[in-house]
Amino acid sequence: MFSPQLSELDISYNDFSGHLSQGLGRCLRLSVLRAGFNNISSEIPGDIYNLSELEQLFLPANKLTGKIDNNITRLKKLTSLELYFNHLEGEIPMDRGLVSSLRSLQLHNNNITGTVPLSLANCTNLIKLNLRINRLGGSLREFEFSQLQSLQVLDLGNNKFTGERQLRPVRGKARPGSGALRGHGTLNYGAILHRRHSNKGAYGGRAKPPSIVPKNVIGSLLEDVFSVEHKEESCLGLV
Repeated sequence: MFSPQLSELDISYNDFSGHLSQGLGRCLRLSVLRAGFNNISSEIPGDIYNLSELEQLFLPANKLTGKIDNNITRLKKLTSLELYFNHLEGEIPMDRGLVSSLRSLQLHNNNITGTVPLSLANCTNLIKLNLRINRLGGSLREFEFSQLQSLQVLDLGNNKFTGERQLRPVRGKARPGSGALRGHGTLNYGAILHRRHSNKGAYGGRAKPPSIVPKNVIGSLLEDVFSVEHKEESCLGLV
């Protein structure tokens, strides 16, 4: 039984197994719940979505199953949702999108299906978005990346997205020979876009590359564009 006065709970990096307790939903002052890197094998308890003060939900590297319930949109103060390296299925909540306060959404290495909901573009405070290695598909042509002005890390690789997205010139020119440019300029969804603290070196401080996302996202582009059907586990790494 947890105290209703509990504000932070961190049991990460242990060897706990079994289920997450349903009693957590009574801890109405809980703002941080961290139970990552254990062997927890339950679904995400439904009463967690009653925690109106919750800001961080950190449950990666477990054996969580089931789906992310649409009730997660009730967590209006949530800034960090990190559920990577689990066995989650279903779709990313689409009805109203995730909460606009989100700064980090990391769902990579799951079995999530469907598309990237257009309403996710309303999460204008996002700094890190990682949906790599899932079963997401469809086209991202209509997704308004330009609304994510704070985004620093975007990783959509190893999914089943189709089509190409036109690069939109922002300022200057991409460096000669860059594999990111083809024809009018396209960039596929297998690449990681990661902003460095400084663009100097990648572009010599002279120009910034074209972008499918806000100009502050791109610090460097991979030398070659991986096709959307690329199946290899490349050495891109997780960011």
